[in-house]
Amino acid sequence: MFNVLPDILKEEIKIEYRSRRLIVILLFVLLVQISFLVLLFPSWLISRYKEQEMLGQSNSQKSSITSKNADSIMQTISDTNSGIGAINTTFKYEKVAPLWNEIIAARSKSVSLLQLTYVSTGPSSATLSVRGISATREALVSFVKKLGDSKTFLNVDSPISNLAKDKDIDFTVNLDATQ
Repeated sequence: MFNVLPDILKEEIKIEYRSRRLIVILLFVLLVQISFLVLLFPSWLISRYKEQEMLGQSNSQKSSITSKNADSIMQTISDTNSGIGAINTTFKYEKVAPLWNEIIAARSKSVSLLQLTYVSTGPSSATLSVRGISATREALVSFVKKLGDSKTFLNVDSPISNLAKDKDIDFTVNLDATQ
């Protein structure tokens, strides 16, 4: 087929074709954006109302009596936690626990421990006091002997008054330990 159009006209047709194609593409993009906004509007509207509802609930909770009490409770908890932090930095629990474990391991079923007291007498020494009830004199003597045989305690002091009774003996044992 023969092309009878002059070259100038061919160029004008190509330019017009490109501009029309560009206009169609831009109109399509504009249509997609408009449809996006139209479809997004209901979701935006719902989320806006939910946000206002949540803000209203938050304001009502802040103004309620329990919320006011919660602030004072939170302050009390904060003060208590700071006090506990101060105590934790003062005491050395990791040095005390093995001593208690040694005492507890030395007792038998017939020896009940009622009170354990720890007093630090220096950077590496401490005095412990154990108070309890022993079912028999033999059980108490065995308990004191096990503590004395332990390498943890330097001195185990059991007063003679602990052995005055045969049964249900209230006793106190004083221990010197190095850490």
